[in-house]
Amino acid sequence: MDNIPVDWNRPQEDKFGLCNLGLPSPYLEWMFPRTSPSYAPYLDLAELSDAERRRWKAGMLLLVKRIAYSNPRPLVLKSPPHTARIQTLLELFPRARFIHLVRDPQVMIPSTVHMWKRMTEEMGLQRGCREKVVDRVFDNFSRMYRSFEKQRGLIPKNQLAELHFEDLTRDMLAQMQRIYQCLSLGDFERVRPGIEQFHQEVADYQSNVYQLSAELRTRIATTCRSYTQRYGYSTPNGGEPT
Repeated sequence: MDNIPVDWNRPQEDKFGLCNLGLPSPYLEWMFPRTSPSYAPYLDLAELSDAERRRWKAGMLLLVKRIAYSNPRPLVLKSPPHTARIQTLLELFPRARFIHLVRDPQVMIPSTVHMWKRMTEEMGLQRGCREKVVDRVFDNFSRMYRSFEKQRGLIPKNQLAELHFEDLTRDMLAQMQRIYQCLSLGDFERVRPGIEQFHQEVADYQSNVYQLSAELRTRIATTCRSYTQRYGYSTPNGGEPT
């Protein structure tokens, strides 16, 4: 995926583990993209019934316990949908620490559209639904960030680190050290050699380049306006957001 090897022995997002436990997820729409019910409520969990929310929390806790039992170290979970679940995650794990990574929406949105199209093509059991992907990506983005901005104040100050994807790719070591300091993760020098080795392994990596239509560029600017303003990205014409 995106010129990065994917196999069973590499880290995966925990949302796939949750799906394997039988919990609904927006990503199940990849299999039946034309006829599947909307799983959007399982992105932010806000519209679930009390029983459905208890079931989701029990499944999340079970997954974490199983992983911790087999490897009793602090867990690092990477899953974009968790951006919309701050309150629920804090109810389960009050001392959890969060890393919020933001990216220029003029790149993030087409990258996500590309990912959804690839997944529906590779995993889907239905065809002829590519035109719906863009709408679903925008709907999920809007729902996710409405929830995050509403709930981010619940996170204690010393449990949240925020950074820009562009800064991380430009100077990985400095940004990782800042995260360690911000979240009190311990002595950064202990992990520096491993991060340096990984950085060398991916030094030649080239990310995808997307050619955006004028229509998509305008829609991103409109839909993602508040995100663009909050996180300091420029408008498509290169000026500051208004």
